[in-house]
Amino acid sequence: MQLHRTDTPFNRDERNKQNENWEAIEQGYNNVVETVSIKAFNEVVNAAKLNWQNPVDTYEDITPTYPNPEEGWAVMARKDSSDYPTGPDDERRAGTVWRYTGTEWKAIQQIDPTVINEVDTRLTEQLDQAKIDENGFVYPSVKDRLDTEHEEVTTQLAQETNNIESSSVVFKKMNTSPTSTLGNQLTICCWGNSLTAGNGASEGGDWPTRLKEYLNQISRSGQTINIINRGVGGDNTKMSDERWPTPSGADITILFLGTNDYDHVRSMEEFTYHYENIMKRELNNGTSLVLVTAPQWGSKDWMVKPSNGSLQDYNEVIKGLGRKYNAPVLDLFAETRNLDASAYKDGEGVPKIHYNDVGYQMVSQKIAAMIGFQAPTTINPLKNGGFLGVRPAVDGIKFQGNYYYLDDQVRYPTPGETNVGRGLGVQTADTELVFYYGVYVEEDNLAIIPSFKFTAIDGTEKLEVSINNNSMPINYNNSLMYYTDVTRGYPTSRLNLTNANFPNGFALPNVTQNFYKSPANAKYLIFPTKGYYTIKVSMKYCEFHGFDLVSANTMMLMRSRTDTGWVPFTVQNGAVKQGSASLENVYRIERRGNLNEVTVRLNLTGVQVGVTFAQLPSNVADGIVKHFWLNDSNKPIRVAVGATGAIATGATPTSTLIGEFSYKI
Repeated sequence: MQLHRTDTPFNRDERNKQNENWEAIEQGYNNVVETVSIKAFNEVVNAAKLNWQNPVDTYEDITPTYPNPEEGWAVMARKDSSDYPTGPDDERRAGTVWRYTGTEWKAIQQIDPTVINEVDTRLTEQLDQAKIDENGFVYPSVKDRLDTEHEEVTTQLAQETNNIESSSVVFKKMNTSPTSTLGNQLTICCWGNSLTAGNGASEGGDWPTRLKEYLNQISRSGQTINIINRGVGGDNTKMSDERWPTPSGADITILFLGTNDYDHVRSMEEFTYHYENIMKRELNNGTSLVLVTAPQWGSKDWMVKPSNGSLQDYNEVIKGLGRKYNAPVLDLFAETRNLDASAYKDGEGVPKIHYNDVGYQMVSQKIAAMIGFQAPTTINPLKNGGFLGVRPAVDGIKFQGNYYYLDDQVRYPTPGETNVGRGLGVQTADTELVFYYGVYVEEDNLAIIPSFKFTAIDGTEKLEVSINNNSMPINYNNSLMYYTDVTRGYPTSRLNLTNANFPNGFALPNVTQNFYKSPANAKYLIFPTKGYYTIKVSMKYCEFHGFDLVSANTMMLMRSRTDTGWVPFTVQNGAVKQGSASLENVYRIERRGNLNEVTVRLNLTGVQVGVTFAQLPSNVADGIVKHFWLNDSNKPIRVAVGATGAIATGATPTSTLIGEFSYKI
């Protein structure tokens, strides 16, 4: 600090210098005080702040655990030091909090460590447990386990994506792709037990052989389907896995196992392990998988055992593996719940497991419907109110030969099997055309009603429709909805229609069937239970649009609604139609369930009082006299319908009798 020196007596200048000296002294003092205050404050803050670190076991563990501490770090010791106490001032006991001052660790407070130690112990135990995976392997840390499992999941997802892509290629190969792209040979391997071997079937009647025959029948030109049958009577999944330890090399593998695992009381763990082992081996070899659940037995009470639960428990494993590996599952257990006794092996006692030719034919058609037309994930389910058309790759349809749509410029397939276009219906003349569907029906008792028009009515026309190759041994699921023309039992699976099947006046020229225009006379087939089905259509002199899809319950109600339309009746005893008016003398009967509504229209002159001027048919009368009021040109006139249908008036009209009346019978 620089101050002024006074060597002479005071004057104005010297006085000013003295004042400046005091100002300098005061400013310096203030600066010193502020600096000291800030430093002191910082020292207080630093001495008070705490930065908590994880606890250690004892005081002696602090330095090894935290070799480079920072001022303010605080650590609690969980336990007493091993030689505690060494004297009255020894603070190295459990619960002491030690703070680093910048040069040393000093005790600052004492807390009860019990709660903290309990929580810490539990967390430590849980973390130790989290290091162990489901197979008992212990990872060095939880992070190591998470990293490893993340890598496994990523790999699995990549594999599943590959499974989906490879399956799409295989199903495309089977269905619509040109020969030049994917070749002519396709192999299917069928794994199973005696149900796959064909116990109960005639020679060649097993479902793998029937599947081969059907797929070759519907496959595109030049393509051949081959079958490897790995079905052995008595095999459970473990035996099948060990019997064939190498991949099949097939394009598609169908796993139809589980019945003997349940029947022979094999453990669920063993079943799951070997089933998945077969799946992995086939998938790793590039094969697409289709899984089939074990079907129901004829004796339902045998499907639950105290020793190993129910047959359905094993099927749930199959469904779960299907979800895990993105493999389609045919739930044959659900689709055979109403299987008729005629499908089971002749003479076989309880529990009735094996099928005969009828039953195996049904199995082959369901599998064919699932894999033979489109990739299973692209099949549109059929349900009430829908329509099944003729669109390739959309409606699950396969054509044989060249099919002409109603627009002559649009045809599919062409000789080169390329999709040139799509129309709303196909047509043919004298050449018989055949096509097939593979469908999934989403609900029980769904009716399909063909929508078509014959282009000839001389007996050369025809439309044939069959379900499951004319084999559908499945009972209806709702016994209450049927009456009159439909009997209980398993339904018919074939329609064979010509013009003669339809009554006169049923339809438009050349007989067009449209269910919604005339439901009473519509011809139909019914899928008794939900599931997979095939449909075959063959036709001549016919335009075909597809199938209306209607719940059988709804269909029965709609078919009970009939309408005769306006029917002329003859007038008599001098009564004649009045002039050239457009109103005719007609009647109409509309049926609504069990009730008929009759409507009569009159336009007459020359009517005599008390004299019958018209006679309605006997089905319009119910034995009860009815009275109605109509108008002539001047006043209301009472008209009576007699008990037998005779119509007369109670007064003589002065000019005309014109009007309409209705009644119910």
